[in-house]
Amino acid sequence: MRFGCCSNMLSSGPGKTGAEIVEKLAMAGFEYIELSLVDCMALSLPDRKALAKRLENSGLRSEVVNSFFPRECKTTGPDADPEKIRAWYREALDLAKELGAETVVYGSPYSKSYPLGFSRETAMEQLIRLHQELDEYAQSVDLTILIEPCHRFECNLINTFAEGVELADAVGGKRTKVLFDYYHFFRNGETLDALRKYGAEYLDHIHFACPFHPGEPERTFPKDRNEWAYGPFLQTVKAIGYDGRVSIEAFCKDLDGQVQKSLILLKELF
Repeated sequence: MRFGCCSNMLSSGPGKTGAEIVEKLAMAGFEYIELSLVDCMALSLPDRKALAKRLENSGLRSEVVNSFFPRECKTTGPDADPEKIRAWYREALDLAKELGAETVVYGSPYSKSYPLGFSRETAMEQLIRLHQELDEYAQSVDLTILIEPCHRFECNLINTFAEGVELADAVGGKRTKVLFDYYHFFRNGETLDALRKYGAEYLDHIHFACPFHPGEPERTFPKDRNEWAYGPFLQTVKAIGYDGRVSIEAFCKDLDGQVQKSLILLKELF
């Protein structure tokens, strides 16, 4: 397995990419950083090159990027503009490659949610067509697109791992897999049945966090193996033979004090 950390919830720098923590992650022993593609796209061209250089100097690549589409770029519903979407994803995927990415996470819950009164069936058709386009373009630039199910309070399309698998089947592509996010899984109240049934074939990445610590925001860095009932999930991951990447995606009040401890715990758990 390879262990990384998402920077999007830890950013304090002016560019909001979270790149300011890459050296800290490298020193703690993480093997990659997972940057927000939307925030990287907001950088000027010189700042993008500086970011790529900073990653190179740190010894870490952004092997995975997340936050694919900005919320104002609607990918479903009446305001979805295929040309605007196409222009965005082509530039974004090219930038992802420059940052060292092999995998691009398509969660973007606000972008892909359809408005009230719009047909869910039509929204799904839009999403399938887009993923088919993405799969074809991803092949040309040697990337993999990951479908990220997001919980129902954030998004009204693709909420569960089973729905992610169903979408991947409908896409029928060579470069489309599914992500499992432990926090979204918890918020949805899902069972592990779909992961047990389909995980060996479809699972390509994991986002991990402690769903809740008393007195802290939801979705925090894991601190102790007994803080949450992680056991059934971890047993399932091992049973399906998963050996890919696992990223912490969480908030942290004390990154300096917690980052190395959480990585050690992550390795013990998985």
